[in-house]
Amino acid sequence: MTPDEEAKARYYEYTPDESEWWIKTPPAREPWFEARLAEIGGRHSNGKPNLRVVWGGTEMHDYTHRPQLKYQAIRRITKGYKYWKKDGSLGYVRKGHRMTDEEIAQMKDRLEMVPVKEDHAFGRLRWIVERYCPPEELRKQGRFENPFAPDGTRILREFPREGVYNTFFVVQRKNNTYRDLDGEVLTAVEAMYRYNLRAEEAQAGLNAMDEHNEETIIANQSARSIWH
Repeated sequence: MTPDEEAKARYYEYTPDESEWWIKTPPAREPWFEARLAEIGGRHSNGKPNLRVVWGGTEMHDYTHRPQLKYQAIRRITKGYKYWKKDGSLGYVRKGHRMTDEEIAQMKDRLEMVPVKEDHAFGRLRWIVERYCPPEELRKQGRFENPFAPDGTRILREFPREGVYNTFFVVQRKNNTYRDLDGEVLTAVEAMYRYNLRAEEAQAGLNAMDEHNEETIIANQSARSIWH
């Protein structure tokens, strides 16, 4: 990877090394990629493109009853700290909150503050190529026939007459880091779509292209060094 690509890969990870580390600006959309993807997949008779690309960090689910992120990255975060007070009761201070002198004076032992953690669902910081599933196929598969969980909680929305989109290919590098949309990704997705390859096979082909490009870059750098 180039230095810019490495910096981008670091940015699109949830690494708590700064305040508000979960806020990430989505990368710019690539109209050329979306247009080419639509050409490869064509359109269903109802006009929906059979292939599309979405940003996993913000894409909302298209078949759950309650609004939620479609592609979730679960991270355990510290929301605050609990501590014992001198009177035997339990105190709590949220992360980032500055304690008052009175609160500090009430603490039994300042060294015994215990982190309070919770699991939080963030959006997955990857481009996701999705494939269209029309309503007639959903009926054939029997999906949305039972929208309730065993405890009676509604999970699925009403039958989506417009169809839904399923995950087709997660765009990332061999080491599972962020990757931009580019020609190599398009080639892998096209091969996957036309020849019914599994996602793992398409990723292997993409990795091979990356390795070839990397070897070419190294070779070119070595050749240039001869003239210096």
